Amino acid sequence: MIKKLAIKLFGIFALLTITCHAHTVLLSGTINETNNSWGPSGSGALVAADKILLTDDILVPKGTTLTILPGTRIVAENLNNPTLSQHNLFAGIEISNYGKVIAKGTKENPILFQGAKELARTWQGFFSLGTLILENVGISDATCGVTASGGSLQITGCSFLRNETAIMLWGWQNTRIQQSLIKDNLDGISCASTPAIISENTIKDNQVGVRILQGESGPLITNNSFENNSQYHIFNLSVVDINAYPNTWDLEATSLLKKLYDGRVEPEAGVIIIDPECF
Repeated sequence: MIKKLAIKLFGIFALLTITCHAHTVLLSGTINETNNSWGPSGSGALVAADKILLTDDILVPKGTTLTILPGTRIVAENLNNPTLSQHNLFAGIEISNYGKVIAKGTKENPILFQGAKELARTWQGFFSLGTLILENVGISDATCGVTASGGSLQITGCSFLRNETAIMLWGWQNTRIQQSLIKDNLDGISCASTPAIISENTIKDNQVGVRILQGESGPLITNNSFENNSQYHIFNLSVVDINAYPNTWDLEATSLLKKLYDGRVEPEAGVIIIDPECF
């Protein structure tokens, strides 16, 4: 499939493609003042439909805000464009945010981002260098539900299901992930050199709950519930000790150590501290 979106940097933006089929809107291109609010049918949003179908990449430029209303359902087609460039960072469909995205659903009417197939890697997910605020949002079927490499990321009351990686954090940024369900992914949260706050989440049924890669800073992991992550609850390759207390674990202390990969196994890595009185 030939991509409809051709983004030229330095102020030259792609035209937005919108096609309506009954209660479905087909959408791709650059966000501007004519399409910067999305919502369900009858919501009054500039782009309103029972289903918003992403047929190609979405770009939120610097200085632009995209607002997504409660009850919005966004589905991404299973597109594969392997020719990568500065205009196309990933082979699958991505929402690239250099400005600000505010997606605030409610418990009764969450915002849903899904793939056209109920399978990880159906689409890429969010890539954010700007401000990304997600509340009561569900993200599934992505290669990486959210990739953040700078800016500000605030995730509250969300669910990440059936992704290859739910959330990936690179570098220094303002990140808080709280009160969310991270379930049935290969990696729940993966981070490198990111002092994120990860609190009050349920992290379960992933292969690895939290993976911390090389770096000289790491997240604060507190008041979470770790359950049935098949390989490791926390995997730490950074050189810093990781504060992981208090949390709720599905194993007693002796068995729990088998689900923690850190300096006890790899001498050059920091230690995961699950009880400060032991150190």
